[in-house]
Amino acid sequence: SRIAKGRVTRPQPPILPELSSTARLVWRGAVVFLIPLFILVIGTRRYLSHGGSFTPLRGMGNLPLRVAVGLVILLIASRLWTWNTGIFIDFTAESIHTPKAFTQNQLANKHLNADLIIPSRATLPTALKPIEQAVMTKLKTLGIPITLRRPETLTHQDRERLNALGIKPFELKTIQDDQQISQWILSGLLIHKPGGATVIPRLDDRTIDHLEYHLLAAESRLNHGKSPHIAFISEPPRLSPAEAFEYHQQQLTPPKGADVFSEIPFLLRTYGYRVSHINPREPVFPPDADLIIWMQPRRDASKITEMFSQYLAQGGKGLVALQHFNIQQRQYRGAGFQTVYWPQPQYQDLNPYLEPIGLGQVREVLMDETKSRLSLETQINRTAVREYEAQEVTLPFLIRAVGPNFNTQSPITRQLGDQLFIWGNRFTLLQDRLQTYGLHTQSLINTSPKAWAYDWRGGWMPEEVFSPIDSLTVGQASLVLLAEGTFPKIKFGQDDSGRVTHTLNHLPNKKTGTLILVGSSEMFKNDHFYAPHFQHDQFLLNAVAYLTYGEAYADIQARRKISRGFAQLPSYQKTFWRIFVVCAGALCFLLYGCIRFLKQQHLTNT
Repeated sequence: SRIAKGRVTRPQPPILPELSSTARLVWRGAVVFLIPLFILVIGTRRYLSHGGSFTPLRGMGNLPLRVAVGLVILLIASRLWTWNTGIFIDFTAESIHTPKAFTQNQLANKHLNADLIIPSRATLPTALKPIEQAVMTKLKTLGIPITLRRPETLTHQDRERLNALGIKPFELKTIQDDQQISQWILSGLLIHKPGGATVIPRLDDRTIDHLEYHLLAAESRLNHGKSPHIAFISEPPRLSPAEAFEYHQQQLTPPKGADVFSEIPFLLRTYGYRVSHINPREPVFPPDADLIIWMQPRRDASKITEMFSQYLAQGGKGLVALQHFNIQQRQYRGAGFQTVYWPQPQYQDLNPYLEPIGLGQVREVLMDETKSRLSLETQINRTAVREYEAQEVTLPFLIRAVGPNFNTQSPITRQLGDQLFIWGNRFTLLQDRLQTYGLHTQSLINTSPKAWAYDWRGGWMPEEVFSPIDSLTVGQASLVLLAEGTFPKIKFGQDDSGRVTHTLNHLPNKKTGTLILVGSSEMFKNDHFYAPHFQHDQFLLNAVAYLTYGEAYADIQARRKISRGFAQLPSYQKTFWRIFVVCAGALCFLLYGCIRFLKQQHLTNT
């Protein structure tokens, strides 16, 4: 009977016809305010008819009424002003809703026009409903004429043209009635002027925060006729030799890794960059590359390291994310299923180039008192077959970098939210080598002053190293470095005994190159790239804008709403602030009541 009931088609209410914006506003106002207003009027009349009066308002005349009317007029006027001309008043600390003077100068007198292609607001998911108003307001503020076009009104030729330019329907998944709903949406912006056109291919709840940057980048593409070219290098994860041998002993096929960094090229293409992939086994660097992004160099990377060093020596720009370990959580039946932690070596293979020039990455397990929690995959060995289960971990190798430890002078980190360096490593600077090659560095993101490290040589990590130990303290360390100068190129070889050797030399032209080193690659993998409460994607976008367009564009790219966390506080401070926040309001009411009671007692006695 349950199966039969499930197959019965239930009658559905008819779909309401689409209403105009004015009609929706009127009906919402009526539904929300009409009944409460009616009840308020009835209550006021009954109160006054029974001899009541507004005693608290005596002596104030019509001031409360005037204030109320003034506030209503101000709200209506600000709404009309925003709808017609732009933002009325921007109260944000960084004025992120007001275009910067640089943006206005770049877009002025460029004869730009815009076509906004977006479905009607009534058919959009909740997260995308504010987009139309936000785009219209921003473009009107910048003086760019805009035409609103609905996807259902587009002809077949219009759709083919938009598809060729890059505006295609994208899938958006939302939760409705405790179910995941998938919806395909065509939402983008066509920017054109006489002689050329370009697109902002996707407008959603993330990209709308960067609309000002999108417009600047679109104008640059129209002006120069091309997009910045980014060459991307990444490798799938691999097993360590010990793990591969264990699979071989059990006569099992080792798993093959997938592309765990695929979200990065997709994001960069959404922001107007041209991205090409470099095969790390057979590397060929495109001659017109404006930036090389390299995720987790692995052994043997000697060939591609030679090419990368030559690229930097010729004045190229690079961003490399790298780390030494992936710390795995494991549980074994023989150990009572207690969780143990094993640092899986990643065989980071760029140190043979970084250490000789003074930018080495320390091979150790770095930990910080300012930490975070994260759900990580735990390997459970109940039987001969391994099982995996997501378990939440809160240990100091999950380093949470917060605002006080960011470089406030760099546009990359000045307005950046928290970053989670998962199993990150620090960099050390050797000033004598840096001066030899004319390299200048600045640290962009640091650990807190209470960081320590464990020199792991094998086996499971002991429990005591997860607490600060004086002998392991390293103090504040650099997690992200920016290096600029004349990079040397490296050449690998072998001596008579078969050991690997290298030689460094400068190119004659001595052009200035730029390199950003990030002490964690795990934070950029697909599973953690958009981690809640962290802005890994924003950090990457800021760095890419800085390396391709320059400081002014990076400053615009970084304009986004952020909510920064706090550094780790001592337990007594946290206890004090919790008590204060919970009890302060109640104490104020209690104090007010006591004062009123004492005042009434005094009046009664007199």
